[in-house]
Amino acid sequence: MGVVAVVLFAYAVAFASLFAYCISKLNFQRR
Repeated sequence: MGVVAVVLFAYAVAFASLFAYCISKLNFQRR
């Protein structure tokens, strides 16, 4: 259970980072 929780947490963090990166890239292109 611990390993699964860590993997899910890492996946969520990676997804959030990717989403934030795409948003910042979009904002940068718009300027």
